[in-house]
Amino acid sequence: MQRALRILNQHKAKLWMRASVFTAVLLWLILRPGQGNGSMRSPLRGYHLLWAMGMLEMALVFFPRIAPGASCGRVFSRHHIPVYHDPARLRAQVRRSNRRLWGVIALWMLCLAGLGSALWLRLIERAHMVFAAAACSLLDQLFVNIGCPLRSWVMKNKCCTTCRIYSWGFAMMFSPLLFIPSFWTYSLVAVAVLILVRWEIAYARHPEQFYEMSNQALRCSRCAHPCRRVEKVTRPPLPLDVTREQTEITG
Repeated sequence: MQRALRILNQHKAKLWMRASVFTAVLLWLILRPGQGNGSMRSPLRGYHLLWAMGMLEMALVFFPRIAPGASCGRVFSRHHIPVYHDPARLRAQVRRSNRRLWGVIALWMLCLAGLGSALWLRLIERAHMVFAAAACSLLDQLFVNIGCPLRSWVMKNKCCTTCRIYSWGFAMMFSPLLFIPSFWTYSLVAVAVLILVRWEIAYARHPEQFYEMSNQALRCSRCAHPCRRVEKVTRPPLPLDVTREQTEITG
């Protein structure tokens, strides 16, 4: 069971799963456009399956043995391999990342404001919010598997392994569901916010676990995944790097 959940939680598996969800929601809007605007208190329907899939994927984040990647696992001490570092450099890196974070927040709020305004002006309907959430979830995995514009243009971090906002993805992709008042939508958003809050608390308490200068587990030589061409690391590994064979921790 644990092996099956680990496979399900791999990035390529999640990409195909989210692409399937996006396609299903798109077909649902085309073939049955009025159904998504009805009550969400009816017997078992497709959105219950979408809710279960979203909850399962988020639940895996809380179990480091099932989701062992160092990217999201930075909140767990088991993914921290301490290394000597200059505390002043770490504090400077934290401040720099926090400043860049505001650009992502501004973009996120702008997108939500646009969706909310379009719904209020009746340019779109509530069903389109489900489509927006499905589209955001697909984009999230496309960014991870192919290339992330937020990484390149805003955050400017090395890759997903050192991304300041890695666990913000669920909150960002499920936030359009706030415009649909229902237990099913609000519960997804609540768990996504819980993941975000847990990430921020861990970041505030242990910033040394989130950067490669103070955590060897995040360095290139510890990563089991080949660099993508669009995010190729051009500089050599840090001097204190060790070979991948000496550890079971992967990025």
